[in-house]
Amino acid sequence: MGYRERIENFQPVYIWRPSEKNVTDLRVGVFVLREHHEKILEKQSQASSSKPTQLEAAAQVAKNVKLAFEEDRIRVAHRADMERQARLASPVVPKPTSPKVTREEGQTASFEDMDE
Repeated sequence: MGYRERIENFQPVYIWRPSEKNVTDLRVGVFVLREHHEKILEKQSQASSSKPTQLEAAAQVAKNVKLAFEEDRIRVAHRADMERQARLASPVVPKPTSPKVTREEGQTASFEDMDE
């Protein structure tokens, strides 16, 4: 990249000697680094701005769950009301009684008595 090592006082010292090739390479490198840095900054700004939207999304999900629960309760109440009205509107049918049968001596009895 144009740096040369030189020894001064027993210490290595790097000296830059520009040439057209290494200046062009350095400019390309600076461009690539700036572009990468801009992308990183953009991602960070999107991440910081997405946190409120994530909170808003969570709040919307909670609101939708609450609305679904309320709608379910309304449907259940409506169905129960319809069933209650149907029961009240239907005629009361008397419970059937068992027929009477006669025994050998001529006594009448129900089916429950015949089990004896």
